Amino acid sequence: MENCSYFYQAVTRIAEDRILELLQHAKETEARGNGFPEAGSYFRACAHTVYSAWRDITDGWHTDEDIERLESFIGLPIWSDVS
Repeated sequence: MENCSYFYQAVTRIAEDRILELLQHAKETEARGNGFPEAGSYFRACAHTVYSAWRDITDGWHTDEDIERLESFIGLPIWSDVS
């Protein structure tokens, strides 16, 4: 079980870092106003994809606190009432 806990923590940390990185790219791209107009939306969609992958990978291990924290980064609860 200890290895599962370490794995969960590592995957959660990686997912959080990637989500925040993608959201920062979205913000920077929109602030610059250059590139293609949908770039910010693209990076936000990628952040949602990372969150969805994290939910799938950690199914059965994730905590409500981690779910709420990661969902707060992307701006909405995606799967409320689903365990």
